[in-house]
Amino acid sequence: MISGELSPRSRNPGEAAPIFHPTGGRVTARELLEDWQEGSTADVRTALEAILVRDETGPRVGEAAPDFSLKRLGSEERVRLSDFRGRRPVALAFGSYT
Repeated sequence: MISGELSPRSRNPGEAAPIFHPTGGRVTARELLEDWQEGSTADVRTALEAILVRDETGPRVGEAAPDFSLKRLGSEERVRLSDFRGRRPVALAFGSYT
């Protein structure tokens, strides 16, 4: 339980609202939602819920990545991640390179 403060208003205009934790440690989105305070905006709650969905749907640290296939650049050939399991490390870089 968080006994700190989540304020929807900042003390200075344009500055992010502070989050204080009694131990000075990190606060997770789940902890913030569990200790939801009256007066906090619905937008903040929606953002925290989106973070939870994102974090709880992907693979966990230490788990095998889910298998997928991608089309090779300039070819119709497809490559599966599982084709590389047990062979060597695989690095994936996603982005727009045009």
